Amino acid sequence: MKKNSIQSLYLHLVKVSPRRKFLISFLLGLFSALSLPPIHFFLILFLTVTGLIWLLDEIEDFRISFCIGWFFGVGYFLGGLYWISYAFLVNSDKFALFLPFAMIGLSSLLSIFIGLTTFLFSKFRFSGLNKALVFSSLWVMMEWLRGHIFTGLPWNLIGSTLTFSDELIQISSIFGTWGLSFFAILSFSFLGCTQPKFLMKKNLLCFLRVGFPFIILITLWCGGHIRLLFAEENFFPNVKVNVIQANIQQKDKWLPKNREKNFFKHLDITRDSLEKKKTEETIELFIWPETAIQFFLDENKKISEIVGKNLSKNGLLFSGGIRKEKDPYDKGDIFWNSILFLDDEGRELGIYDKFHLVPFGEYVPLKTIIPIEKITQGLSDFSPGDGLKTLHLNNVPSFSPLICFEVIFPGQVANLLDRPKWLLNVTNDAWFGLSSGPYQHFSSARLRSVEEGLPLVRAANTGISAIIDPYGRVINKLDLLSEGYIDNYLPKPLASRTLYAKFGDRVFFIFLLILFSFIGIRKKLLGNKFEKY
Repeated sequence: MKKNSIQSLYLHLVKVSPRRKFLISFLLGLFSALSLPPIHFFLILFLTVTGLIWLLDEIEDFRISFCIGWFFGVGYFLGGLYWISYAFLVNSDKFALFLPFAMIGLSSLLSIFIGLTTFLFSKFRFSGLNKALVFSSLWVMMEWLRGHIFTGLPWNLIGSTLTFSDELIQISSIFGTWGLSFFAILSFSFLGCTQPKFLMKKNLLCFLRVGFPFIILITLWCGGHIRLLFAEENFFPNVKVNVIQANIQQKDKWLPKNREKNFFKHLDITRDSLEKKKTEETIELFIWPETAIQFFLDENKKISEIVGKNLSKNGLLFSGGIRKEKDPYDKGDIFWNSILFLDDEGRELGIYDKFHLVPFGEYVPLKTIIPIEKITQGLSDFSPGDGLKTLHLNNVPSFSPLICFEVIFPGQVANLLDRPKWLLNVTNDAWFGLSSGPYQHFSSARLRSVEEGLPLVRAANTGISAIIDPYGRVINKLDLLSEGYIDNYLPKPLASRTLYAKFGDRVFFIFLLILFSFIGIRKKLLGNKFEKY
């Protein structure tokens, strides 16, 4: 692009009316969603984030700054979370009416955090590296808030755009996904934070400014590559995992007439996975996805017996299921979305109840005020479990069970006081069909392995099921909408905890504190020149 063209585009975005700024910002956000899994067209963010920042230049009314960010967020989240609409179409006669309200409402709420980013950012009046550092810090702090306020939804963090590369995501072992997001948005925003006139000069400084965003990504990649060069692949020699993916479509999953059929489909695939295996000394773990068993086992002892008869000696079944108990305060029942653990005699070894429930999917908040049904079929609202657990079952290496989107929360997947050896994630992404949703969910799960230095075994009803090592590398997987099983010896965790596993989010916030100190020192040293550099 010619020099005059860049300057003209910049001036146009600066001078255009607020209404047009809002429309342009929305479109920039919408195109930014192309950077998310599974497309990963992250290069577009160099253009869209630059456009967003240019739209904010010279704005005196900070309410307009907020709206520009908010409209960008609406486009970004509508494009990135479109797949949520699929869940409303499974029972379209009941829920299709709510689809537009849910999509627009959720996108509007999540966009508040990007609006706050641009609102605060507009209060700073300098450019170059200082401006980019402030923008990146504000962006990630708002992502952190989005992941923690109310129930929290750290989905499609900007760092997830880089999960196509095993090397790029290794920085998460130090700073968590927040650090990955920081360096990603720093790279994408730097050109927008540099005045166009400084990008068009033919000198070394201009060359360095244009190349700086790519230097960041190359440095991340090189650091990750070196880490992986020295990575060792270690496995528990006597523990094998079989991950079962039955690929049952959501419209068929909860029909009462299909319960036995669905159960035996899982069992048939489990039997197939037994054929080539040694069954004498090896502990075999058979992992079924979320709600694979739709019977209450205390009322259906025969199901437990059938399971026991079809497992190998020393075999254990870890299956998503449902359970209920009588409510001690009234005549009703309490239901849980659970993982059930059965041995080769059909005995129940333990349970885990999901504690981080999906609003409107598994329960309806403020139900007395909002008289609608939850989207999940078949049962009353689920109740939350007791919280994060590390389970110790027989001779199985200790593990942390996670159901569905419990795996998306950085720093909240492993008990610090009773650290597990691996992570177990069972999920049912059939709600979202052939869409971006399951890929985004899978990418987030991989990041937890890198952060914690723990392997992850993931069973998904329709995919993506996988066995992942403690560096986030996929050892084996079943693709979306495929049927079958994968097996492998269970990977061992890293010999020592990652920095993030030891100190959690504190590492990143200490980094930000040092960063702001650096900006303050630069301002003091450079004086009036600070705003230019």
